[in-house]
Amino acid sequence: MQIRDFVRVLATVGLLTLAAAAGCGPAPLRVFAPVNQSQLPWMPLFVDFDFAAAGLPETLVVDLNGHDIRDQIQLEVQPNGRTRGTGEFVWGAGLLTQGANTLTVQVQVGETTRTAVRHFEAVGDPYADVVTQFVPGSGSGFGLPADALGGPRGAGLFEGSLDVVSLGLGGVIVLEFTDNAIADGPGDDFAVFENTLFSIDVALQVSDPFSEPGRVSVSQDGVVWSTFPCALDLAAAPWYPGCAGVRPTLANVDDAATPHGSVPTLFDFMDLLGVSVLALPPIDGAGGDAFDLAEVGLTWARFVRIESAAFVDGPVGVDNQGFDLDAVAAINAVVATDEDGNGVPDAVE
Repeated sequence: MQIRDFVRVLATVGLLTLAAAAGCGPAPLRVFAPVNQSQLPWMPLFVDFDFAAAGLPETLVVDLNGHDIRDQIQLEVQPNGRTRGTGEFVWGAGLLTQGANTLTVQVQVGETTRTAVRHFEAVGDPYADVVTQFVPGSGSGFGLPADALGGPRGAGLFEGSLDVVSLGLGGVIVLEFTDNAIADGPGDDFAVFENTLFSIDVALQVSDPFSEPGRVSVSQDGVVWSTFPCALDLAAAPWYPGCAGVRPTLANVDDAATPHGSVPTLFDFMDLLGVSVLALPPIDGAGGDAFDLAEVGLTWARFVRIESAAFVDGPVGVDNQGFDLDAVAAINAVVATDEDGNGVPDAVE
């Protein structure tokens, strides 16, 4: 059994995919990855490889920076008889670090092993950096605005985090990304994390979420805003389509075993309703409520605004105390350098 000619690691930078050959001329292993010493924003990584076997070998080993990611690799037999392995968002909170990184991918099938190495600099992180405005609403007072910066500290499906700032009823907060900017890329581009939690009924089944919704807007300059459609009324409870503050937060920057905050959740949380808590399906990704810049016609954004619902009545009675913001994370991002000073990140010009 022989690994063919490549293991591929992709780093998608907004609308741009960076690629670099592993060496000159034909090589037993090619790598598509950040160019050595290049600057990239923090982002999910993809692994793609194939090998000369139609079966699905038990001997397959896939290692990324010392982390065993074999269980995150999907194998599929191709029409040419080879087997392709792919993995999306194959990294957790402890895999890469801010600043200088060495990316090492090792794939082993049987007695054949291929290794590829790349060096790059991760600029900043995927989280909002500055609170530029905070207008507290009625009933606010829990937490500080700075608690909305940095990564999420989610407590899972059935418990809400206390590392939040409560906006209060009708409160508003504006966050700015400074080292990186959110960019329109494949799928959703950023996620908003609140301390939503699911309830459990008497039959130990998952019931409706306890949600405190908020309306989300984005801006490039902090002046002109584009607002995502949000059903911010009681008739839409408890899922409030298009709003934030509806889905639980699974990522926790203090727990390397949880997904990274920039890894999107493709699972539909509504599928959990009625499921026994003793038989929960696996859920990948950071959780939270994700948004796609294309929906509001932007290719990039630097500011995110959240407006808390102003009504008190919640999905199960008088329980809405206002949106509790944990964090905002970019899923697709570009480095925010602007050498010509025109206010537009160089990477999206």
